[in-house]
Amino acid sequence: MKKITAMIMVVALILGVSSLVLAKENTELAKQDVHLTVKVANWAELSNLEPMAVALAQPGQRINASQPITVQTNTNVTVSVSEPTLTEADSQILAAKETGALKWGLGFARHCTPMTPGSSFKVDAGSADTRNLIFWAEWAEEDWWTLIAGNYSGTATVTIASME
Repeated sequence: MKKITAMIMVVALILGVSSLVLAKENTELAKQDVHLTVKVANWAELSNLEPMAVALAQPGQRINASQPITVQTNTNVTVSVSEPTLTEADSQILAAKETGALKWGLGFARHCTPMTPGSSFKVDAGSADTRNLIFWAEWAEEDWWTLIAGNYSGTATVTIASME
């Protein structure tokens, strides 16, 4: 009987201590979760672009100049390039365009230089893509004399636009 009484006392002691521990842990009067959000903006970077130039020495010649460009982005984007504008004197460039004596363009190529590079490409979120930016000009053999000698210069714009 003493053993049973001792066992009951031990069990009662364990239950008492356990209830005291639980009582201390349950002192919280209220508890509620708060929902958190971090909004990360769309972002893209384009490597620095250097000026590009070609020199046409004779009719029938087509010359390319290229430079690597890298686009890195955290959102899906389309990278595009505007048609380049070249100016010397308005009447001279107009005459060259009308006769087709001067042709030019700007575009992107991944590997070797194609005859006509593409005007845009896509870059997936969380990645970087390097392409060649190719500027080309051609002095046509037909009506070659209508292209007035001089320096034709201008600009084009590379644009990175979010697809979302």
